[in-house]
Amino acid sequence: MICKPKILSVHFTGSFDTPLTSFAATQPPKVNSKENMPTKKSIIHCDALVVHCMDYRLQKFLQPWITVRFGYDNFDIISLAGSVHDYEMVLKYVQLAVQIHSIKTVCLINHEDCRAYGREGTYKRHKHDLLDTKEKIKALFPHLKLETFYLHLDGKFDPV
Repeated sequence: MICKPKILSVHFTGSFDTPLTSFAATQPPKVNSKENMPTKKSIIHCDALVVHCMDYRLQKFLQPWITVRFGYDNFDIISLAGSVHDYEMVLKYVQLAVQIHSIKTVCLINHEDCRAYGREGTYKRHKHDLLDTKEKIKALFPHLKLETFYLHLDGKFDPV
């Protein structure tokens, strides 16, 4: 159940020199009213957490690809410099997304010419980090589906 806030009409009753206490709402809000209190905590759910690099060069490829893959409003997205380069940070977001959004899938995306990796940013290193992160997350969250991709700067996504 989604609770929509009631919009109150507020009218100014005085001059601009009048203190704020002179503003009056035509319908005062009901405080502690059962009518305004939700009966159950609503469940917030999305299917996936997508982790990718913050590199601006990727955005024109990532946004449409993610939307087609997971739906318009069915994913959490985390942009980190180097994507999975910082496993501990990625893990914190996975734990949070599992806890608060009950995700079922984690999609990890590294990319070509990642400046966060510097000279170490070879395809071999990206593949290693993606698979290592996938393995570690799977050990902690065996129920999750994990996907790994390497994104080329021309927009091609290769499964890893």
